[in-house]
Amino acid sequence: MQPVTDDGRPLDSPRRTPLWVRVSSFAMGMWLAFALLLLQLWMAGCLPEAMSGFMFRASTEYGVGATKEDCAAVSNHVASYLRGEKEDFQLELNGVLLFNDREMAHMADVRELYRLLEQVLLCGTGAFLALLAWQALFHQQAKRAFRGGMVAMLLLVGVFALGMVVDFHTFFSLFHLMLFTNDLWILDPAQSLLVRLMNRSFFTYLAVFISLMWAGTCLMLLWLTTNSARRRRKK
Repeated sequence: MQPVTDDGRPLDSPRRTPLWVRVSSFAMGMWLAFALLLLQLWMAGCLPEAMSGFMFRASTEYGVGATKEDCAAVSNHVASYLRGEKEDFQLELNGVLLFNDREMAHMADVRELYRLLEQVLLCGTGAFLALLAWQALFHQQAKRAFRGGMVAMLLLVGVFALGMVVDFHTFFSLFHLMLFTNDLWILDPAQSLLVRLMNRSFFTYLAVFISLMWAGTCLMLLWLTTNSARRRRKK
């Protein structure tokens, strides 16, 4: 008779990974995918290169009349402000002050969100790396759960993105209602240059760019972890 352990497993069979390890690994996979999305959002606001191109394209569609140089200047200013390099959001361009008080108050709220985003990324990533180094000692099942968490986050964000495609205005409004405690984000296009430059087309282009970059990064990580696991099994 083949010897067995106290829980009935064959003595030479691999030890089953505890449930709590698999659950925490699943959560870690979801967090990694979510953290990568937050990082893409931070880069979209704080790095002006992509913002400038999307702003020029969107403003041209809406007949704003802004040049590439104007959009580059506004994008650089917005990115510098969100990075905390400037205290005042007002910008003078060609002798004209571009933004009104309501726009500046709203962007102050946006900058606070970016500060919170940076803190979440910093604290969450530190905890993630510590847990990842510790859980690397566990069975392959934990790593499968980790990949499952990443896939779950991809699907969850995919459903949200599909909803935005179906009804952009509703999802855009809900997004702002969840993030802001005031109505300063509701801007009149007739009086707000900010909303004419960063209109629906701008956010659509930016969302597609962020989604493709984020999904590509997650899929690459999934492929790398799956491929490395297969190589270890072959050895």
